[in-house]
Amino acid sequence: MEFLLVVQEELPDDDFQDSASYYGIEDIVTELIEFLRSEGEITSDNTPRWEGFETLASEYEVAL
Repeated sequence: MEFLLVVQEELPDDDFQDSASYYGIEDIVTELIEFLRSEGEITSDNTPRWEGFETLASEYEVAL
């Protein structure tokens, strides 16, 4: 999942949102940021299940 790369590289939210704006995907990126900040408490159709996301992060050795 590409979102793990954003987490791993600690991309600032502003940079992430600027890129999202450029590509016209601001809504999706906002949902992903809220998902991460809330540790999976805030979800949408565009976010994975937190447990699966944690497992994937662990497999790739990405600290959440």
